[in-house]
Amino acid sequence: MNVAYRFVFNGNDSNYVQLLNRMGQLSLFNGRVHYILALVSKCLNGLAPEYFTNMFNYKTHSINLRTSCTHSHVIPHVNTTRYGLHSLSYYGSKLWNSLPNTARSLPTVMKLSNRLFVI
Repeated sequence: MNVAYRFVFNGNDSNYVQLLNRMGQLSLFNGRVHYILALVSKCLNGLAPEYFTNMFNYKTHSINLRTSCTHSHVIPHVNTTRYGLHSLSYYGSKLWNSLPNTARSLPTVMKLSNRLFVI
């Protein structure tokens, strides 16, 4: 991919990140993070299949707290660090909780996607 970008832009002096910025694309890591957060948002809004929605548990409070309206996820306990920390339920919940409250409370996936490019 890097060689193709260099060929298109006819430049050997640019690094991979600069080439991605010129193309307006995300790096592989940022693309995966974007995809996971979009999936979690779909689960929250009821747009994802049930087997994805069942992976995430939402924090509920019996009393009115400041954090009760932030759409936070419960980060599940993992048994292994090799596979558990890389599971969709753990990593998706962790990424979702790391978003600012303004991004978590957006009503649609498209608005969240546009906001993620800014973050």
